[in-house]
Amino acid sequence: MLEACTSAFLPRWTIQCDVASAYYIPCFISKEEETYLLRQGNQINEYPNQRWETLLELRVGPYILGRLRSTGAFGDSPHKGAIRAILNELSIGDVQPHEDDPAYHPVVATISLSFYSVFHYFRYSLEEDSKAPIHDERHKGRSIYLTPVFSVFLEPRSVIITGNLYTSHLHGIDGVTLEDEVIITNWQNIKNDDMREIVHGGGTLLQSNV
Repeated sequence: MLEACTSAFLPRWTIQCDVASAYYIPCFISKEEETYLLRQGNQINEYPNQRWETLLELRVGPYILGRLRSTGAFGDSPHKGAIRAILNELSIGDVQPHEDDPAYHPVVATISLSFYSVFHYFRYSLEEDSKAPIHDERHKGRSIYLTPVFSVFLEPRSVIITGNLYTSHLHGIDGVTLEDEVIITNWQNIKNDDMREIVHGGGTLLQSNV
């Protein structure tokens, strides 16, 4: 787990991309916290009449919310802290390129659980550009460039924090078992030595290695 989490340290985890601000922090939660989060299951859906803030603390835990707040990433948000967090428990599957719900504006923090995954970020095409075959279901008629603007590797128990990528780009996870010829933007910040070497230099990484 991350030993210290203050606003002064956030730039260290900056993802080097030209399009927007994004931060990747490995080991953001411990294995024990990961187990706790996984045990929560669909608890939010079991309490439809409770306030979201209460449900969030049940699902995420106030200490994890405090850790997110202490990064400083939410300093410009109306609540000065996280009121929602996306918790990913993903196996191999296809998540189509999409924007997050407006409720997450202006900052989105995604904590990955159980497995590693590769997030691809896409941008909308120009109206006159016909070389963009992907279509966004939420925005009918808007095409997306097929080639990602950048891609990030998410380790289990890591968090990725994004700002205006929320509105300017879409993100998705390909439903493939092999990511071929993908350049990972955040490879230098990958904590696991074996993962970092494979992601940067090439090789095969199995989910059983996690």
